[in-house]
Order: sequence, then structure tokens, then C-alpha cells
Amino acid sequence: MPDKKIDTMRKDFETPADVIRIIKDNLQPYESAIALGGGKLGLERFVLEGNKATSYEYSDNGLEWAKSYGFAYKKTDLMRCKKIEADLVVAFDVLEHLPKERSLKLIDMAKCKQFAVFMPINERKLDEKQEPSPNGTLMKHISSWTEADFIELGFKTWVSEAYHKPENGGTDAIIAVLNV
Repeated sequence: MPDKKIDTMRKDFETPADVIRIIKDNLQPYESAIALGGGKLGLERFVLEGNKATSYEYSDNGLEWAKSYGFAYKKTDLMRCKKIEADLVVAFDVLEHLPKERSLKLIDMAKCKQFAVFMPINERKLDEKQEPSPNGTLMKHISSWTEADFIELGFKTWVSEAYHKPENGGTDAIIAVLNV
């Protein structure tokens, strides 16, 4: 009889519902929140539902998304943003679209009690520079992150290897939550 194949892939989560549950289970109560570049994904709305939230959006497309879910919104270029202040900051599928140094500055400048991240990690193929698409969204991934990057910053982490389908790059994903 052949040996049973052992799946050694790490799967701390598998579905968007898992992402929402893990993040909600690891947040303390909060009164104000900022979603950085929420865009069309919409997971933020399930994490932030019922709470006062402002979405910082770069594109008109993102502003329409924020309006459609009832968030307050602010047109903000995250490359030039000088102030982020709320009880909770969420960045879902955002940091990989910015130079890593800028993303680290955003995390550092955020005056918040909690910071939650969901994004691809361990990416091997990156674009050299970011250019807005015709609708103004920043689609290219220009920085790669690892679990160790978030652990060094004090975040608690959950990883799912090959979370994104092959047609979406087949990359791993991370949930990272920092409680200050």
C-alpha cells in the first residue's frame, strides 16, 4: 500500500469568512476606524460593520465603494498621507501596492490602538513601478512581504499558503493584527 501523502501546507484560514472571523476575534472594542484603500474587495465592511469608519481612498472607484457601503470617505494619496488617527486601522490588499518603505511609514505613523492587515505574502514576481489603471486604482504589486516582517513589527499572524487561486497568482496570504 502506498504511503499516505501528508499535506504540509500551512492553512490557518481558507475562506473570506475565516479572514473576517479571525480578525474580529482578535480585535478589542473600538469607536473609530480607518480603512486604507478599501477598494472593491469589501471584506472591510464586514469587519467594520456597525462602527464609525472612514475609508481613505486614492481612486474615484474606491470613493464610490466607500459611499455604497455607507462609510465616510476621504480622497487620500497614501504616498503623501501625513496623519492616520483612529482606534483601528485596517489595510486589506493595500500595502503590497506601495513601496515597502512607505508602507512601513504608514504603519509607524498610524496613531491607533489596533492595526489589521490582510494581503498576499511571499510574492516572487513584482512590478517595477506603480501606475494607476484607467479607473485610477493602483493594481500592481510592487513590494513583497513575509510573515517575519510582521512578527518583527509586533503583529500576531495567521498564514494560508496558496490562498490565492493560481489564476490570481497562486500566492500565500497573511492576516496580521497588532494590538498596541
